[in-house]
Amino acid sequence: MLPRKKVISRSSWKHLTFRQKEIRLRSLEALALMRKEGKSMSAATRETGISATTFRRHVGKTISKRNGRLVAKTTDRISRMMTIFSNGRRYNIETRSSKTASVIGRYNSAVGRYAQTGDASNLGELEGVTVRDAAGRKYLVETRPKKVISILERLERPDVPTIYAI
Repeated sequence: MLPRKKVISRSSWKHLTFRQKEIRLRSLEALALMRKEGKSMSAATRETGISATTFRRHVGKTISKRNGRLVAKTTDRISRMMTIFSNGRRYNIETRSSKTASVIGRYNSAVGRYAQTGDASNLGELEGVTVRDAAGRKYLVETRPKKVISILERLERPDVPTIYAI
């Protein structure tokens, strides 16, 4: 009998191998498809190119059976690394909260929109917003347009801010 593979949904991002990080990102993408588009687990994993078994190892108790069907819970505590701008600098922070990840995703969308169109209205909506990393440190997201441009100019590809960092 083969040994069971370890459930790694609670593993910190920094303890994952490069391959496990890639799979974690695909698992998070499949989880988002289940939440936002109501897709079944099999359809979501097929679309993201991972097996259902691997997906379940990476999301753990974030999915549960309801009326005979596996559904995603609305929030999770899966560790992920994300990019933000704060105090005139770029930071890759680890977060274990899907709520924090959603805020960072909204922030990165606002930065991307500002970089492409010059429309800073979405950045303004996030003024004063702070996010907390897995270690408990707080970061005030950078919403000053001149500072955002300054950070983007220092990046290799300024028109495409990365959301997840590997």
